Amino acid sequence: MSEPSDLLDAFLLTNPDIEYVWMQWIDYTATTRVRIFPLEEFVCIARKQRRIGVSLAVQWMLQDDTVTPEGSTTGQFYMEPDLSSLRRNGGLTTSAAPSATVMSFWQSEESKPLASCPRTTLQSIVERLHSTHNVEVLCGVEIEVIFLKPITNQQTGQVTDYAPATTNHSWSQMTSDTRKMVPILEEVNRTLASIGIKLQQFHSESAPGQFEFILPPANPLAAIDTLFAARHVITAVVERHGLRATFHPRPFANGAGSAAHAHISITPPTREDAFLAGILSHYPAIVAFTMSQDASYERVRSGIWSGSEWVAWGFQNREAPVRKIGPGHWEIKTVDGVANSYLAMAALLAGGLIGLEENHSLAVKECAVDASSLSPAERSALGITTPIPKSLAESMAALSEDKTLQNVMGHEIVQNYLSVKRAESKRLLAMPDEERRLWLLERY
Repeated sequence: MSEPSDLLDAFLLTNPDIEYVWMQWIDYTATTRVRIFPLEEFVCIARKQRRIGVSLAVQWMLQDDTVTPEGSTTGQFYMEPDLSSLRRNGGLTTSAAPSATVMSFWQSEESKPLASCPRTTLQSIVERLHSTHNVEVLCGVEIEVIFLKPITNQQTGQVTDYAPATTNHSWSQMTSDTRKMVPILEEVNRTLASIGIKLQQFHSESAPGQFEFILPPANPLAAIDTLFAARHVITAVVERHGLRATFHPRPFANGAGSAAHAHISITPPTREDAFLAGILSHYPAIVAFTMSQDASYERVRSGIWSGSEWVAWGFQNREAPVRKIGPGHWEIKTVDGVANSYLAMAALLAGGLIGLEENHSLAVKECAVDASSLSPAERSALGITTPIPKSLAESMAALSEDKTLQNVMGHEIVQNYLSVKRAESKRLLAMPDEERRLWLLERY
């Protein structure tokens, strides 16, 4: 593995025009928080000549910077740049100076990793899978996004709503509307390629204005770093064309929702049944991380290719929340774009880790159909007995009761996360439906 100084020197050598570096972290609401440094200052930070402190209040902070009642404004963590994630910014307007982004870990006053850091949590679980069970993990994410046209008040110029950028539109089809989007899609691909992200494919998805971009597999931390970098590019490129890109789980009730399907593969796959069994047995609690907004539950319905409503799995079954693709390779469908993806992936891998450590047997049998279409007796015969939570309150209750998953994820991060999500949910549910929808569209 390259030393940090080597990574920094190599990046600066190949990117001599960079003027600024954006140091970033993703908070528990999946909000990207950014500090921007002139290059000279960032070099000092990266070479440990100075440290940047951030209030620990971010562990309990909502999108509008208010802190939950359980939180505190005392103390701070220090941003530790992970230079393996350092890459050029892509998609900004041409008038912006050349810049780069880097993700960060959270460190204590004593320069120790903080257990409340989402990236540290994911990395720790991956390392535990390797060191304890000799299991290597690869992950990949499919980005579903809807391009929107802003609707403005002609007198004030303010945006009052959004409409899909295309309406003559369907899955994997090229229509007169989607053809107009091809230059934007190609610009997204070229921009991603310019910063080292090589898409595997992209195409139109089912909902009006919806497109999918499939990212390459990588180790879990790098895969999620790449996911957030790619979303940044998509948002910026589309914005340059006067449109809005949203990862809202279901912005229009009459259209399909948007997911962030996660692919997980383990090597060797010799204990794949125990790994899968662990995920399935803790699924209701895991969903609190993978479907982290009340709006997330508007997407997961039976019969719309969103994973149905029961904890089940099936080989190439796209109406199961877990689709088995091959030995030790699964697609998890109940994940969306408003989740903190570091925590979502950490929770899924934590379930698999529990399955390995407790040597779970796979009691849920393969299901070849939508489990909701089966009778209770037919589901029971397959071991399908657990419904997917139908609300954030249900999944948070499951997480609160799942002490085993909490032990692996870490009690501190789980309790802080629950504090934030409860306060966030209370605030959002107090809004009128349309106000809440627009509020989310502006932020995700």
